[in-house]
Amino acid sequence: MTEISPYSRASCPINIYYHLIDKARADYYKEFPRKRSKLILKHILVIFLLLLVSNPYRGAARIAFNSQRLNTIKKVTPKGRNMIQGVSHISFFSTSTVLSSRDRYPYFLRTIPSDVNQAQAMVELVRLFNWTYVSVIYEESSYGMQGFNELEKLLKHFGICIAATEKLLKDSGVPSEEFYDRIVLSLKSKYHARGVIIFGSDQEVGELMKAVRRQNATVMFTWIGSDGWGGRGLAYEGKEPEVTRLVCVY
Repeated sequence: MTEISPYSRASCPINIYYHLIDKARADYYKEFPRKRSKLILKHILVIFLLLLVSNPYRGAARIAFNSQRLNTIKKVTPKGRNMIQGVSHISFFSTSTVLSSRDRYPYFLRTIPSDVNQAQAMVELVRLFNWTYVSVIYEESSYGMQGFNELEKLLKHFGICIAATEKLLKDSGVPSEEFYDRIVLSLKSKYHARGVIIFGSDQEVGELMKAVRRQNATVMFTWIGSDGWGGRGLAYEGKEPEVTRLVCVY
């Protein structure tokens, strides 16, 4: 835990302690180190301004600045409840809808919208394309499952049918090529649903796109991708033909 003291303690009785955990986008920032440093400085400034606006004379304040998703928070605290008592957490990358609960996470704030907004944008794209049937693929994680729950509610509300639902293994093990091949074959069998929403991460989606090529389905589907894999090298490098018909939501 590192301390930032922008002013002398006599003039400003606020101490900001920050703890940076940035494994979630390590692959991206490894290629763009300048963006990493600028982003860290930007969000530390946001944290400091939030403290000043809330109450600059309340006394010492501590911030745990965490960029990972809900699973990381659950490891930090027993049962993932209340996080660290009395310590505010401000995140720029934790989008899980679960974290919006003020009862469970009263000390959590974020500078990014939750996945509810992402799901809404995806469904609006489905409506724009006039799709009446759509398949949904989501990963086996809090990010994927909560995202799918929001998608399912919105699709039902607008009368859009889900033709196929497939889950990408993530937390329970590393799937084989045959696992991904079966998912693609399932998608191919739904002749009226050539639009597919993928709520997942880059590594799993990258393996899925390899299966799309193996099953000769490169130009068969139009993808709507979540921010967990859109624009990330693991998902598209060497698989450009498979992701040509892709719209990503950020």
